[in-house]
Amino acid sequence: MIVLGISHISNPSASVFIDGEMVAFAEEERFTRFKSSHGLFPGCSIKYCLEEANVSIRDVKHIAIPYNAFFYPYRFLAKTSYSYLKSPSNGGNKSKDICKNARKVFKIAFNNSPSAMRQHIAEGLLVHGISGQVPAIEFIDHHLCHALTAGCYSGFKSALVLIIDGSGEYNCTTLYDYNDGQLSLKEKYEIPNSLGWFYAGITEYLGFRPYEEEGKTMGLAPYGKYDESIIDRLSKILNNCSNSYSVAPEYLLSGNHSHGLHFSDLMVELLGPRRLRKETISGKHKNIAWGTQYLLEETVKKIVTRAINKYKRKNIALAGGVSMNCKMNGSILYDTPAEDVFAFPVSNDAGGAIGAAMHLTGSKAIKKLNHAYYGPSFSADKILNILENLKVPFSEPESIALKTAKLLEEGKLVGWFQGRMEFGPRALGDRSILANPLYPDIKDKINKTVKFREPWRPFCPSILNEHRSNYMEKDKESPFMIIAHRLQKNHRGTLSSICHIDGTIRPQTVSQEQNNLFYELLMEFERLTGYGVLLNTSFNVQGEPIVCNPTEAVRCFYGNGLDALAIGPYLLEKK
Repeated sequence: MIVLGISHISNPSASVFIDGEMVAFAEEERFTRFKSSHGLFPGCSIKYCLEEANVSIRDVKHIAIPYNAFFYPYRFLAKTSYSYLKSPSNGGNKSKDICKNARKVFKIAFNNSPSAMRQHIAEGLLVHGISGQVPAIEFIDHHLCHALTAGCYSGFKSALVLIIDGSGEYNCTTLYDYNDGQLSLKEKYEIPNSLGWFYAGITEYLGFRPYEEEGKTMGLAPYGKYDESIIDRLSKILNNCSNSYSVAPEYLLSGNHSHGLHFSDLMVELLGPRRLRKETISGKHKNIAWGTQYLLEETVKKIVTRAINKYKRKNIALAGGVSMNCKMNGSILYDTPAEDVFAFPVSNDAGGAIGAAMHLTGSKAIKKLNHAYYGPSFSADKILNILENLKVPFSEPESIALKTAKLLEEGKLVGWFQGRMEFGPRALGDRSILANPLYPDIKDKINKTVKFREPWRPFCPSILNEHRSNYMEKDKESPFMIIAHRLQKNHRGTLSSICHIDGTIRPQTVSQEQNNLFYELLMEFERLTGYGVLLNTSFNVQGEPIVCNPTEAVRCFYGNGLDALAIGPYLLEKK
């Protein structure tokens, strides 16, 4: 049976499963070159997945959508309206506020009805030249789709599955019990108690793009410090004083919004003027980021600790957009009774295209996720043809891994374009920018001349899996750069370029089974330097998606301060 999974609302993406196995997945942003591509139909992703699977839309039995359209419009309309009615007004005119919010609710409710979704999908396929009878469209609960990706791909026989995002239908946080492929919903936190809304609202308040740049808030947080006054004020928005938590919507989506879309005027009254995008980041901004991350982590750790004690499961599997917060994920591993933690590497809504397809193919057959390489690949002949057409000088070393390792040893900055494109926001050794982490100034050099981003942004390490215990305080596989670990203290000086200010790293542990060529590169680098670890960041510049094809890789290479590009078996160098 062939199933096409489509996520088409936020983080659009597509997947194809054949007889229960994923054969292709990609995010639309990689093709459109528009970061996140919110609001765009994933037509390019669908075309790629069908071509990779060597099938047409006529071969597809079902289209799986990670939203339960039957919840809309009326149940959603009734429940959400009730929540708004209960929330305080922040502008002194409650009837006016309710009218404003009602327009938002009606738009969401009717745009996501079954008929509206079916029409949108049919039109999207047609516009992208995907012709033929539209297969049966199946709608699946949003959080269930996330839970399937987290539980089934974790490799755990049993676990607690925690889903945290903005909202899915009416749920914001859900807790499932997972056992041998079966999921059972145990707890839920409904609208407006959204940790995703809370974090997105603060992200926008701090001058970053909500639902896109939450990683900046997370990265900025360790530069702040505990400020009791700020914690007290943030606790009016996110209250976690008991075994539960609540989020006050009047500071976020309710009320007047004179200063931003995702936070209200009441938040400005509470915290003071918002930071504009180009404005200098002050100590107060850093402390707000610190307090936001602290409250998120404390809230989630309480949920996890209580759930472990109640349901007697020691493994935790995570998904949903908030689970992209690798620092939060690390705090679960290090600061709760959890024995092991798995976070699905594309936990945002893009991953819903995978979960929806899984639901229709039979989740019990799904095995542990060992890699994330499900995107496009390009043969050596194809790359050669592109390089010759672009008329760029290149060579063909006897061993691209050994030659690249020698360049990295010398302190060169290298673009690394190999194999199938990985999914998720982290480069995992197929679309990467690599550097020698032993150079203490290499981080600043990459931020300034290659990535063109803020100097406080951290970088991740890729580590030989068999040597992970030399670097990580907890001896756990971490193949997807989505769980923060504490770097062994004896390496924090030597490897300062891949260690954040709080002593944490976001590692990718690399095995030969996972990625043979990247593993070979790490082995060659270890033979030269004694360290089986490389600085690894995504092959892009700030504001752009990770490169997808060879032409984009060459363009990016010549548009920044990279010294070399290893693309397939070929090498480009700047003189």
